[in-house]
Amino acid sequence: MNYKGLDLNLLVALDALLTERNVTRAASKLYISQPAMSIALQRLRTHFDDELLKRVGRKLELTPKGITFESEVKDVLSRISALLQNEPTFEPAINSRSFRIAMTDFCARVFGVPFVGELRQQAPLSTCQIDEFSADALDRLNEGTIDFCIAAAGSALTDGRRGSQASDDTQSFRRVSLFQDEFVLVADAGNNAIRAGIDFDDFRRMPYVEVRFNSEVPSLVDQALRLQEERPTSVLVVPSFATAIEIIIGTDLVCLVPSLMAGRLANTHRIKTVQPPLSLPVLNETLIWHSRNEIDPAHRWLRECLLTVAQRYFAITADHGAVTI
Repeated sequence: MNYKGLDLNLLVALDALLTERNVTRAASKLYISQPAMSIALQRLRTHFDDELLKRVGRKLELTPKGITFESEVKDVLSRISALLQNEPTFEPAINSRSFRIAMTDFCARVFGVPFVGELRQQAPLSTCQIDEFSADALDRLNEGTIDFCIAAAGSALTDGRRGSQASDDTQSFRRVSLFQDEFVLVADAGNNAIRAGIDFDDFRRMPYVEVRFNSEVPSLVDQALRLQEERPTSVLVVPSFATAIEIIIGTDLVCLVPSLMAGRLANTHRIKTVQPPLSLPVLNETLIWHSRNEIDPAHRWLRECLLTVAQRYFAITADHGAVTI
């Protein structure tokens, strides 16, 4: 990218334009007027001798040069931010920082609770926003609107099968395992159809509660069920494992949920759990971040904090910077 003669303030406008692909939305994102953003776009087009965004029907699409610039501009802005805003080191006890992490409701309840306790103890001046898990989590990491995403390894999100903007650039992300769990079959305590050693034929005839995070991302266990020649009929779709457990109480419905979630709710809900009558993948919750944040001391500290919680509460051990389970 040729910066000579360019007002670097225009990089912020360029980033918003390439991300939003819409002049009005880009202007709103930067809290400036639409005419001002249009002027910025014209200046950028003149400087780079390229349209950057071209109209295709009713939408604006990136030109080849615009596509090339998209990730590069974010990296440049991230590095400038690191140079201007961050100290050479981050001292959690006396420095402050705002962090943002996307995770499922399951992860927030099981992992988020001890993590927040650790954060409050180690970095009392810092804040953290936990966002609802969604299908665009990798895109949000790529855009820099979140710092981390915690997702199940092997899911449609983490291996790029959902066709996100970021799925073709997975080498830009770093991953490390946080903790593992297994799935159990859960039913109301009075549901006599559920018993140890239940077979698959009985299971597939039961009314089933399916989990799709944010109403669109299927859980890892439901991805596995879709590969079966026959499976239970999903009579209800809910956005979280906790909701699935709560909604089966007093009914003949069943659900497949992580054992840690079932154990957490067993003290307050009348439920029974048995081993599923089919082979299911291990739930391997994985921490994901963008490689551009490797140079940020505060970001590195939070990553270590997350791993410390995993080691302390979920018996995960670190080896040469990698986490093994």
